[in-house]
Amino acid sequence: MIDTLRKQLGDYFQTVLFPGTESEPAWLALREELLQLIVIGGSILGALVLLPSAVLTVMEGKWGVAVLDFIIYEWILSLLLFRQYLSYKIRAYSLCLLVYLLGVMILVQLGPLRPGLIYLFCFQVFAAVLLGARAAVYAGLLNVLGLTAIGVMLHLGMMDMAVPLDRPVFRWSVIGANFLLASIIVAAIITAVGNGMNRALRMQKVSAAIIKEKAQAQMRANQALEASEKQFAMALQGSLEGLWDWNLQTRSVAFSLDWKRMLGYSKFEIGNTMDEFIGRVHPEEQGRMSALFEGLKAKDGADSFERKCRMRLKNGEYNTFWVRGHVQRDDQGNMLRVLGSQTNLTQMNRAEAALKESEDNYRALVEQSLQGVAIFSLDPPEMMYVNPSLSRMLGYSPSELKKLPFDRLKQWLHPGDQHSLQGAVERLLARKPVPPLMEYRLKDRDGSLIWLEVSSSRIRYQGKDAMLTTALDVTQKKAAEQERAELEEKLRQLEKKQAFGEAAGGVVMDVSGYLGPIIKRAEAVEQKLPPDHPARTDLREICKMAREAADLAIQVSEVQTLSKREGASVNVVRIVDESVQSIQSEAREHVRIKRLGSYQCRTVRGDHQGIRQMIYALCSRAWKAAAVNEGEMTVLLEEARIGPADLAPDSLLNPGVYLRLSVSHPCRGNEPEIPLKVYSPLVFKDVPCMEGNVDLLLIQSIVKRHDGEFQVSCKPNKGFTYSIVIPLEGAPEEARRVLDIGALPAGNERILMVDDEKPILDMTRQTLERLGYQVTALTSAAGAWEKFQENPGKFDIVITDYNMPGMTGDKLAQNLFSLRPQIPVIMCTGFSEKFSESLARELGIVEYVTKPVLMQEFAHTIRKVLDGPQDAPGLHQGGGYDKGMEKIVQGMVNGRSMAKI
Repeated sequence: MIDTLRKQLGDYFQTVLFPGTESEPAWLALREELLQLIVIGGSILGALVLLPSAVLTVMEGKWGVAVLDFIIYEWILSLLLFRQYLSYKIRAYSLCLLVYLLGVMILVQLGPLRPGLIYLFCFQVFAAVLLGARAAVYAGLLNVLGLTAIGVMLHLGMMDMAVPLDRPVFRWSVIGANFLLASIIVAAIITAVGNGMNRALRMQKVSAAIIKEKAQAQMRANQALEASEKQFAMALQGSLEGLWDWNLQTRSVAFSLDWKRMLGYSKFEIGNTMDEFIGRVHPEEQGRMSALFEGLKAKDGADSFERKCRMRLKNGEYNTFWVRGHVQRDDQGNMLRVLGSQTNLTQMNRAEAALKESEDNYRALVEQSLQGVAIFSLDPPEMMYVNPSLSRMLGYSPSELKKLPFDRLKQWLHPGDQHSLQGAVERLLARKPVPPLMEYRLKDRDGSLIWLEVSSSRIRYQGKDAMLTTALDVTQKKAAEQERAELEEKLRQLEKKQAFGEAAGGVVMDVSGYLGPIIKRAEAVEQKLPPDHPARTDLREICKMAREAADLAIQVSEVQTLSKREGASVNVVRIVDESVQSIQSEAREHVRIKRLGSYQCRTVRGDHQGIRQMIYALCSRAWKAAAVNEGEMTVLLEEARIGPADLAPDSLLNPGVYLRLSVSHPCRGNEPEIPLKVYSPLVFKDVPCMEGNVDLLLIQSIVKRHDGEFQVSCKPNKGFTYSIVIPLEGAPEEARRVLDIGALPAGNERILMVDDEKPILDMTRQTLERLGYQVTALTSAAGAWEKFQENPGKFDIVITDYNMPGMTGDKLAQNLFSLRPQIPVIMCTGFSEKFSESLARELGIVEYVTKPVLMQEFAHTIRKVLDGPQDAPGLHQGGGYDKGMEKIVQGMVNGRSMAKI
């Protein structure tokens, strides 16, 4: 009996008080909440008890108890305030230790009958609740030691009971025993309850895990069942099967939706009787089908059947079906139900025929394709299919190619392409993408090198991983590209020769400047010498050699090929004025120069440097001739309407409006009368005043390059007149007419105008305001940008100069477009190498006007922009012309022949 009791107590202590398992998170959280509750309660209630307890202990002279009370209270407050910095065990152990110290101090200082025992009781209870069974046992042992120590002190007279009693040690022993018994029982109960809650939480967790696992298993089973049902439904749908279930007990038939759709009906268009089935069988086969079903009803009837029959569809057409059925019987052999299915053989036959037709079409497409098609298995690499086109490319038959090993095929590749092919095969094996097009060089059966453009992809063919390859023979294309490259190189060399030819033209002009004075001075010296002077022979040789050099220069100039280029807008007025000023500074008092004509002419389109060189050469020639004859040189620039009567007989120009520059100078008086003619070195080779005609040839070549004409006329005793006629920019033949000087178009729109030249700005503003426009004129692009930012919708159009300090016109336009993309902008500028009309169009500028501006044209341009949107024209890009070499050569020419300017 004692052993049984010991065993039961051991089991109780092991399972209830000391289970040896870890606490559950929920139980630990509950302990945390209880600890926080005790600390908060102690902080609040301790503040109410602390002051009267301190007064009482001070009155009794127990200063140690008062100090300890304050220390314990401050520690409890620190546990509350610094909770996040201290672990749970530190806070729990420190709380229990403080309660124990307080109880012992009260018992020692105030006597055994004071409330010290209550604190020792709370100490053991807190240990059991907050720290568990082992802590409760240790707390009980500490209480036993504390009570025993007090009993010894009572026995030795070191303290008294505070109230006179007989046998104080015995009384204290009874009190201590009862206290220990009560505290141990309470601690045991609390420990058992805590462990029970922990076990319950653990069991709840385990149960939840089991329930969750079962739920997940059930969910997986449902998902698997649903997937299986979907697969079964898809399998039935893909197999073209219609199901039906004939229940003889209810005498009803359940037709599946697929069965009804197979006959062309919807879900509710067919009933649930067997007559619906038999009635749609072909009349010739209804009797046999009815006999079949009647025979199944017999007890010894067949358990399954299969039969073909024709059934009528909804549209009246008959299709052939394969009907199958399985009979279910009871124990006596009576038929209970028939489960049947049927397949539409007609649709199957049609599908097979369509599939065969599709296969035949694809086979014909591949077989007759001009592209080579091949299929290679990837592992092991071997050729599985090749079409006739690829066979013809390589010079083998398809059967021969299939028999060749793959390594042999690799040997046909150019050594530089074998690595590329191997890399493509490896990428396909790794299921990585390959480039869409690759080029390979192969040798055909005759050893000739062919180029193939190849595209490859990974497929499944005859149950194997394979590479589908299409190849196009681009050998001729490569040969054509090579030939094109050679032709382009020849063209590039030809353009270089043309550029050097232009350079030769500039050198010819310089040579002519030296040869003319040499010939003239040699002839003058010869005339001064006596007829028999020996130096006359040398002088004649000098003149002869100089003329031969001049003729050679003429031949060089005649054979040069001048390329026709699309240039920029050129302000001829400015070039003429600069040339006249330059020559005037050199002529000084020897020659009088008159500048006549218009100072506001429209621009021409062409080579700025060429036109400058041409005008200066012409003016320089006229100045030299005028200086010899001490006469007057006249320069006339105008926009001229040239009619048929104004054209030279040999002119190739059409009547219209042109820019004409006429330069006149006097002559010696013995020149013949020359009517207006187009200049040609052969026509004027015998004219005495034109012996140094190399510079005239240069002028002629530049004028021809600009689709114009160089005309010459001469009147005795008056002199020569050289005329350069060039088409105006932007004026087609049918529109080359002088602008009507009638009333200018007016308006009332708001204009923002920007130009750093204030006189021009004020004059233009006044003119536009007289036409009714509201003009805001500014001399700074930055100021205009600030004005526009204040109210972007205030202005209807912006007119700006290009070359301005601080901010150029194109930058201003870009800023305006950033705030208001649709604002129309007109750019006005003189000649600029950095900015052109094509660049303006790219920026979105609707009109590009070259200074000086004619007011008539300017007013019409503003009106055209305001009256309708203007689409910016596309870029004009030339092809095949090497402008780099031309600029280099032109720079060499300009650096020498234009040095005088």
